[in-house]
Amino acid sequence: MAHLLGIDVGTGGTRALVIDDSGAVLGSATAEHAPFASPRTGWAEQDPDDWWRAARHAIPRALTA
Repeated sequence: MAHLLGIDVGTGGTRALVIDDSGAVLGSATAEHAPFASPRTGWAEQDPDDWWRAARHAIPRALTA
């Protein structure tokens, strides 16, 4: 049986999802991002290092869920 790991980086957090080869969810976890910066009207900035930090937190939690 194969297991697949999906990672979604959204505006508010990074989510990790583990499914089996039939599509059944085996585990999931989300880690929030730091609030995004708006240095000018209409701008939204996030630090990619924060996405990586959130992924490093969410992935192990999804794998053990």
